[in-house]
Amino acid sequence: MEQRPSRRHPVIRQRGMSMVELLVTMAITLIATVIIFQVFEVSEGIKRTATSGGDANQNGVIALYMMERDLRNGGMGINDAPLAGCAIVGWDSLRTGNNFTATLVPVLITPGADATTPDTVNMFYGSQTHIMGATRVSADMVAATETAVRVTNRYGFRTGDLIMLLEPGTAKDCVIREVTSLPSAQSDQIVTDTGNYTLAGGGTAASRFNRSGGIGVLYVGANTANATRVFNLGNLYDANGATMPVHNTYSIIGNNLAVASLFNPIAATPVADNIVHLRAEYALADGTFSNAAPNWANVIGVRLAVVARSALAEKPSGTDGAKCDTTTDGTETTPGPDRTPRWSGGVFDVSASGDADPTSMGFWKCFRYRVFETRVPLRNWIWRSS
Repeated sequence: MEQRPSRRHPVIRQRGMSMVELLVTMAITLIATVIIFQVFEVSEGIKRTATSGGDANQNGVIALYMMERDLRNGGMGINDAPLAGCAIVGWDSLRTGNNFTATLVPVLITPGADATTPDTVNMFYGSQTHIMGATRVSADMVAATETAVRVTNRYGFRTGDLIMLLEPGTAKDCVIREVTSLPSAQSDQIVTDTGNYTLAGGGTAASRFNRSGGIGVLYVGANTANATRVFNLGNLYDANGATMPVHNTYSIIGNNLAVASLFNPIAATPVADNIVHLRAEYALADGTFSNAAPNWANVIGVRLAVVARSALAEKPSGTDGAKCDTTTDGTETTPGPDRTPRWSGGVFDVSASGDADPTSMGFWKCFRYRVFETRVPLRNWIWRSS
């Protein structure tokens, strides 16, 4: 009998990962994920520091540039040192309350009330292009209610100019007025009336700076050493404000550098953000510096510094793992690098620029700070008239 070969069916066994293999794979994946996130955290920290540092550099340079530009022009057109310090009074129809005051100096530093309070710096200069020195009155005023003055030289004056009157050797205020006409019949007269008037370049304007009732101060001294001076500060209506006088006040408001203009009565405008402190001192001819009211004949420049802060806070890295130590305040006793903001005039106290809570990410020590410092000569004051 013929035998047929038997057919054997192969046994198919199911193969896969055991529980142990699965657990090992998960452990490796978790470790790799932790490493990836750690690398990402370090990379993000470096990116944050670099970006914030770049922002601080940019803001600090902008802040210092704007203030330095105005400082270099300080005193232009009013550079008579013996006349410095006069109290300026004025009236502006566009200003709330109308009245305003200022001081006749190229730069005025108002020190902060304490170490955490920034200084305030005023800078004043004229922008007239035709005449730099002051002219003198050629006739005494008869009454303070007059609206016109007579001068020895009317060259360079135009309608729309702002003028300032000052009588040396007296306690009289300096007054700012707006030129509304230059009568040809009286070639030595400058008129400052109220109401509308015709501009030198065409068109009309309404006088902003002429209060009704006249100039308000009786100026005299014609043909004497103390003859009243008449300064031409510049024109209000030239294209793009090219010759408008400048009186800018720089201050720190809400951790921003802001500027307010005496001749443009709007709220202070931020010009550079994350600027948290400001210090300024007068540079004197004997090589010293002071923020006190100086003898103006000895002032040759200004020393100025601003502190820029990083936009983003660094994560806490202190010894307790909770508090920030990115910046120090100069009083730490533990070993470590000194990261206190400093300038030539001393240490900056920036503790008021952030949260008071050391555990907060907004705590001031969580931020990086950089100091920008410069010394600016008051060239118009140095080259002043004798």
